[in-house]
Amino acid sequence: MNKFKIQVYFFTALISANIIFATCIAYGDDDVSQKAAKAYKEGTRLFEEGAYSEAAVQFRLANSLKGNWKILYNLAQSEAAAGHYGIALETFEESITRAADEMTQKRSDEVLAEIRRLRDLVGSIDIEAPIGSVVFIDDIKRGTLPLDGSILISAGVRHHIKITLNDQTILEKQLKVNGHESRTVKATTAKEDSLAANSDIEQEQAETPATTIDSSNTTPKNKLKISAWTILGTGVAAIIGGSIAGGINLSKNKTLKDDYDCVDNHCPSSAKDTLDAGKKAGIASTILFAAGGALTATGIIMLIINKKRDSSDKLSLVPTINNNFTGLTIMRSF
Repeated sequence: MNKFKIQVYFFTALISANIIFATCIAYGDDDVSQKAAKAYKEGTRLFEEGAYSEAAVQFRLANSLKGNWKILYNLAQSEAAAGHYGIALETFEESITRAADEMTQKRSDEVLAEIRRLRDLVGSIDIEAPIGSVVFIDDIKRGTLPLDGSILISAGVRHHIKITLNDQTILEKQLKVNGHESRTVKATTAKEDSLAANSDIEQEQAETPATTIDSSNTTPKNKLKISAWTILGTGVAAIIGGSIAGGINLSKNKTLKDDYDCVDNHCPSSAKDTLDAGKKAGIASTILFAAGGALTATGIIMLIINKKRDSSDKLSLVPTINNNFTGLTIMRSF
């Protein structure tokens, strides 16, 4: 069935229902009946002009004032023509249920066929929110929690979802579903979020075994251990550097002896550069070996102290400078 035929069908059915319902309203002279009749007629006019969404607003108003399956039927037609397939499907289903035996078999078959068609064009969303929350989809109120079931919405297009509680917005987002797809939308208040966060923290603390830490002992111990390994590593690097410098010195001395016939550092002027390089390498080797040895020894001593910290004895490292010795002294107190 193409779009033109669908609109002709909607229009024909709308006019038919309008004659029946308008007559019923005409017999009521109370204010509510008059307002319902006015809204219904306005909806009919808007539908004829192709303003389907606006027509649905008027039919919804008429139904809220004077509920009737015929108004629901026309409301469903307007929503379907506007492309609001989810709410159209829900309204068609409500219409045929409320009609019971009042709807002719032909009209019932037409509605059931439309329901089957619309089911392929919708998805659904389940709302999880505090009781009393109001759900709006595309600025249309779709219900107040707790809901009777899922909310049907048109598939393949984005919808504006808004959930309020006590006139305060607790969730607002865009959402799209595919045909026959079901998705869940969760909304919580700031208070609930805070309680949930505290609950998660308490649960995590309950599941984490308690660990006793001696802050007066453990932290300095770790720092001492790190410092010890740093100094030890630096000392080893210095020794390696001294070895390289010593190798260079030996190489230069060999060159002086073999190529320049130098004796006791007495060499011809042409060997000056080689002689200077050898001397510098020798000095560097001596310094690096001394420094490296001292640092390595210090690092080892600090590791020993760190290992002994757990015992009741107290060890300390004290710099010592005198005529016979310069270095570090391990002192032990009882």
